[in-house]
Amino acid sequence: MSKNNYIIANILISLVIASRFIPEVGHYTPVFAVFILTAMAFKKKYMFIPFAGIFASDVLLEYLNYYEFSYLFSSLFILNYLSYLLIYIFIFKFNRKESVLSIASNTLLAPTIFYLLSNFTVWATAGGLFYPYTISGLIHCYEMGLPFYKQHLISTMIFVPILFSPSLLAKSLKSNYLMSK
Repeated sequence: MSKNNYIIANILISLVIASRFIPEVGHYTPVFAVFILTAMAFKKKYMFIPFAGIFASDVLLEYLNYYEFSYLFSSLFILNYLSYLLIYIFIFKFNRKESVLSIASNTLLAPTIFYLLSNFTVWATAGGLFYPYTISGLIHCYEMGLPFYKQHLISTMIFVPILFSPSLLAKSLKSNYLMSK
């Protein structure tokens, strides 16, 4: 890993960790923006960046007894991380072109896929305690997840432009420089 990539990786990991501990921020975190940036702009070997940030913050949140139950390595934990992995792989394999359209579609796609998969996971792993194992129970679970989906979508729409701006600006300046020669 080059020195610049090492610095960028540490900044992104720190951003993910820190954002999950700011009480006023809540679910307005750069998690999906970091997934999108990493999948679109970095080589495959850097896919650890968002996972390292999320995992480190999950460990700290568990250690500080933030979670009301043992989350680490539970079925919910594993299935959520599989959701993250599916999002990363989808973007990396199918929607990697750094264009405004690809960035915008990934901005909508990442939180939407996570919302669909994670709420299904909550419904399926809650043991029928909160949501009965019926279609109406599943629909109710999705309804209860809408505020979190909204927060994830808004935060992704805020952080993606912030994280992609330097790259897009550099490409624009390089393109303008080459055109002026």
